[in-house]
Amino acid sequence: ERKNIKPLFPFGHGLSYTKFKYSNLKIIDMDDGGYQCEYDIKNVGDLPGSEISQCYVVTNVNNEIEPIKKLQGFNKVYLAPGEQKRIQIILGERSFSVWSTDNKDWIIQSGSHQILIGASSEDIQLSSKVNL
Repeated sequence: ERKNIKPLFPFGHGLSYTKFKYSNLKIIDMDDGGYQCEYDIKNVGDLPGSEISQCYVVTNVNNEIEPIKKLQGFNKVYLAPGEQKRIQIILGERSFSVWSTDNKDWIIQSGSHQILIGASSEDIQLSSKVNL
């Protein structure tokens, strides 16, 4: 993404015999500095199937080495036709950090961070922002 090269298949790409709908993203601020991401996935197709949803964090780093989106969590769920489940993914402080070669430690990036939920790195279904 950083180099504007379109892959043949994006990270997390998969095929299914059914379709899924994502909805109701809620970001909960946890006491330990992390966040809990909750959202619904519903099988809107005619066949049962599995879906691996992915959570990416976009930091405000202007660094050519750092990726634009970083995979910070995922969850696999099996759903019958018409079935819906509430999914949870926990993001710790490290999910919002970058490695500092000067400090030789992880540094939390202050400012706005985008949280993206989707079926692949290019199939983003839900998004929200948090400020650190």
